[in-house]
Amino acid sequence: MSERGATRIRLEETTRELFRAGLVTPTGGNVSARAGPEEFWVTPAARFKGDLAASDMVRVDLAGQVLEGEGPPSKETLLHSAIYRARQDVGAIVHAHPLFATLFGLYSFPVLPVTADAVSLYDLPAVEFLLPGTRELGRRVAEVLGEGSTVLLRNHGVVTVGGDLRQAADRCHALEETCRLLLLARVMGEQPASISEPLAAALFAIHARKEEVDRRIGRGIGEG
Repeated sequence: MSERGATRIRLEETTRELFRAGLVTPTGGNVSARAGPEEFWVTPAARFKGDLAASDMVRVDLAGQVLEGEGPPSKETLLHSAIYRARQDVGAIVHAHPLFATLFGLYSFPVLPVTADAVSLYDLPAVEFLLPGTRELGRRVAEVLGEGSTVLLRNHGVVTVGGDLRQAADRCHALEETCRLLLLARVMGEQPASISEPLAAALFAIHARKEEVDRRIGRGIGEG
């Protein structure tokens, strides 16, 4: 099988996985994977996510122009292209609408260091609401994301990125579980037990180092 065919199959599998997990809605949310320096595959617009096939994926360039595939690409194609232009290390993007992470994004709650995943999200950034599908939203998300891997979209959803589809999807799963835990902890009405400041700092440093290594690998320059 060609790499192009394999990428489309992985995109199909990842989209269905996210749908089964409730991280994307039947027609909301979108997933993409880089197909080369100047192009990527993305899920089609307004299609049921539960039964998308590899043949349904659309290949576009960084200007959002369709290169291959039937039907229009996701309406958030410009968001994906803005991130790919800004981040050569990014190989895949998930834009999802998970319940707890979206709810968390409506407020300015602190990310308490209650788990290792929560510590990794300590500086979790958020983008103010902007009209979906616009160049302005794509530009702003790429700007706020910076060299990070996760960003909340207030009143909208989330974006996670990775070197490949597995990493981008794993980060979306981890974000949703962390936000669910933090919101449930608030419902309990008492301050939850937190990881001590020295250990949280050590965990955050380890995470930051791993993120840097991942970016280097994504850019094809390795560690040395």
